[in-house]
Order: sequence, then structure tokens, then C-alpha cells
Amino acid sequence: MKSSKTIMTIFVFTFLLALFTFPISSSAADVIEIKANAFHPMGHRLYPDAFDVYSNQIEKRTNGKVKFKWFPAHTLIPQAKTYDGLKSGICDWAYIINAWNPNEFVLTNTINLPFAAVNSAHAARILWRMSQEYPELKAEYKKMVPLFWYSTAPVHIHTNKKKHMPKTLEDLRGLRIGTPGPIFVKYMNALGMAGQQVAPGDLYTALQRGMIDGVMFPEAPLRSQKLTDLVDYHLMMSFGVDVFTAGMNLRSWKKLPPDIQQVFLDTAESGGALCGATITNESGWVMEELKKRGDVIYYLPDSEKAKMKEVLAPFFDDWMEKIGERGMDGKEILKRVDVIAKEAWDNPYQPDSWWGRAGRKE
Repeated sequence: MKSSKTIMTIFVFTFLLALFTFPISSSAADVIEIKANAFHPMGHRLYPDAFDVYSNQIEKRTNGKVKFKWFPAHTLIPQAKTYDGLKSGICDWAYIINAWNPNEFVLTNTINLPFAAVNSAHAARILWRMSQEYPELKAEYKKMVPLFWYSTAPVHIHTNKKKHMPKTLEDLRGLRIGTPGPIFVKYMNALGMAGQQVAPGDLYTALQRGMIDGVMFPEAPLRSQKLTDLVDYHLMMSFGVDVFTAGMNLRSWKKLPPDIQQVFLDTAESGGALCGATITNESGWVMEELKKRGDVIYYLPDSEKAKMKEVLAPFFDDWMEKIGERGMDGKEILKRVDVIAKEAWDNPYQPDSWWGRAGRKE
């Protein structure tokens, strides 16, 4: 059964590849249709508050010459195959998860290291600055055209305050914490926790049955996964994020007239900031509601973060070894990115007028 499902998946993917090898199409001589792949589930705020607004803005700036056709909830390409689908031309535009290609996007994945970014908006700002300062970052994208960057919301630790209210590294040791991300399991185990990889849909049951003591998870999905029924203590760590890169298929990009390419480039920084703001604000609103109902929200002090980074030094060493293999000085990059991160936090991107209500609470 498993084998037949695998064969069917390969068949469907191959069929789509053949069908969309040259994806950009025109229903009229002067209209360019962009097939855009998105894998977030329907109902996610990114669709109405970021993706639609971004594509509408490009359509407006091109006087209707460009039209986006969205394929949401990985209806065009399976989530795990997004990068392959973009490279091969099944879609024209997509966003990829860089962590799934750790040896290809080493410089980009600097922001995936522990405590690199406070939130998605912060990550978008840092990555844009890095893309301007480091030509090596854009050089990592030989198989696609990168347009902008943002990230998931950061993960924190959430528990039941009647049972566990960790505030220090010592308090965390021995706790059984579930999380979907395999890299976070490795980090937690290194810190002395009993990290367990648990699919998002299984976290509720694992927590309810006492199989885990808490979860390492972003804020906003706590509500959609109904984990707010079981947790009411939140150790806000901004422990880590996963970077997204939004970009275009190489052939699709080369088919665009120069003036259309320029529109995409002109909206790139703002598009990344918009996606980051949408995710960050949604997370903040969820925490506001939880605070109003009486949840305890505790922010991990910098002194404790420093202790954790010291324990996690081997992971930073591994990254520096990879970056060194590419002829770059990892220590200097980390120092510079730390400066960029501080400047980005002190000078956040200001919402553009074309964002409308996107990225805002109202």
C-alpha cells in the first residue's frame, strides 16, 4: 500500500512537471499569468493580509499586465516538493523553507540559529539587510530568483502553570517537551530537556495524556491547534525560526520584460516586511488574549539565553565549519549579523500605504 502511494505521488508530480514546464501563460497578448504556489493552510492570515495584497499591488503597478493565479494549501505542489517544483517550473512563484536545504543555503540559514531573530518581522528585516551587504547570500540561489525573505513565528515553551513554570535553564532540564521541528529536538536534548518530535496535530493528545510536559511551538498556532485549552504558562524565548525565501523560477523570470521585472524588485523589500508583519502581529494578538484570560507570560532573560548559547556552541561550530568551506569567516559574519539584528530591532520597517489593513489588527 505504501509503495503504491509512493508510485502515485511520483506519477502526479511527474505529470505536473510535464504540464507546467513553461508555466507563464497569457490569456491575452499583453497579460502575463503567474502561477503562485502557497502551502500554508486555507484560513491562514497570510492569504488575505499578505499574499493577496502583494499580488494585487504588482497587478496594479503593471497596469494589469501581470495576473497572479494562486494555488493555496499545496494544491499544486506538495509542501516537501516546493523547491523542486519551483526549480523545475511547475510554478512561477513560490516560497521555500530554507532549512530543508541546509547545505545549499548556509548563509541564509544563519537566521535559523538559536536566538537569531525575535520574530518574523525582525527576521525579514535582518535578511533583507544581509542580502544587501552579502552578495554571497544571493549567490546561494543559483536555481531560482530570490525576491524577499521572512520567517515562521519563533518557537517558545508552553506548559501548564500548575505543573511546570520554568524560568531558567536548570528548570527546563528533564522536562519532556514536544515539538514538530527535528532541529529543535536536537537543541532541547543538548540543553538537557527530553525533546520529542511530535506532529502538530498530535501535540494536543500527547499533552492531554501526559506523554509530554509542554510544547515548543509558535504563539499563533496555539489557538488553532487548541493547545490553549491545556497550557497557560508561556516561557517566551524566541528560541528559533525557520526562514522562508519567496522567489521565481529562473525561466519564468527571464521571460518577463525588464519593466515587469523591475516592479517585482521594487516591491520586494516591502513584500517581505508585509509577510513578516502579518505573522508577527497575529502572534501578538493571540498572546494579548491569553494574557487577558490570566495566563502567565514570562520572558527569558538575556543571561539565561547566554547560558543556552554556550551549551549550544557545537551547533554554531557546525554552521561555521560549513560557512568556512565556502570561503567565508563565520565568526565575523555572526558578529556583523548581531549588529544588523540590533539595528533592525531598533529601526523596524514601517508599514507602506499599499498594505491597507494587512499586518494590522483592525
